Amino acid sequence: MIFYDRDGYWEHNGAHHAGGRSGIKLKKVIKDLVRYAHRDDPGAYLKKMLFTTDADWIVSVLSEHRGTAQAKLQAMLADASLQRMPRTGGPSI
Repeated sequence: MIFYDRDGYWEHNGAHHAGGRSGIKLKKVIKDLVRYAHRDDPGAYLKKMLFTTDADWIVSVLSEHRGTAQAKLQAMLADASLQRMPRTGGPSI
């Protein structure tokens, strides 16, 4: 999961703070939810999350994972296509 926030809304706590900007520290809330939902191994899920305001970093991360993501997508689409194919009981006599 990538949480991109160019304006920093997710990096601020409380309804208002210095400068009159509002926000919520979403990073902490989401990490706490993941830790609760996946008590057995939250680290496996947490390491797949990226919280940033750096668009170049996001492009870099996505570029690194492009091949793996495309392979998984192709496998998923192939499996979905096979599940939609009509099943035949063989030739009728």
